[in-house]
Amino acid sequence: MASENNGIMMINGQNSLLVTLNKYVAAVNNMNSRIMIPSRLRDMEVTTETRPEISEENNNMALLPTVAPGTDLYNCYIMLNAIRAELINGESRIRADIEFEEETADAARKTAAAFTYHLRGLFNVLHKLTETANYLGNKYESDVGSSSGASLSSFAI
Repeated sequence: MASENNGIMMINGQNSLLVTLNKYVAAVNNMNSRIMIPSRLRDMEVTTETRPEISEENNNMALLPTVAPGTDLYNCYIMLNAIRAELINGESRIRADIEFEEETADAARKTAAAFTYHLRGLFNVLHKLTETANYLGNKYESDVGSSSGASLSSFAI
């Protein structure tokens, strides 16, 4: 559920895009505050006892849903930060040449590529919807405003 307060949308729903993006950015920020020396991740191994068990029903586009044994944690750290930077700054910083260990290389590259592809698609659709909303508002004001000869309030029907 969303409510509006002085033109600013307040998002209350757990499944909203803004809430999900905020949770991701907060998780990466938390990760960054806890990892003081990222290069030490190169020496760490993922074991079945320490990896998170995540099961999620989706359309199989999540190619790296859990941290698999043998995953290069340092490069995952780099990729997570690059995705965060792309979300915040709008600039793609995901490197296609990140050298993942052999068994995770394809999955990691596909995951990064799928993220970039879908994020660009989402931005394109949102830009088109924004243009449509601006057009409708302008069209309404120009047509109704010119016929009434008075300025319109946002409460005019």
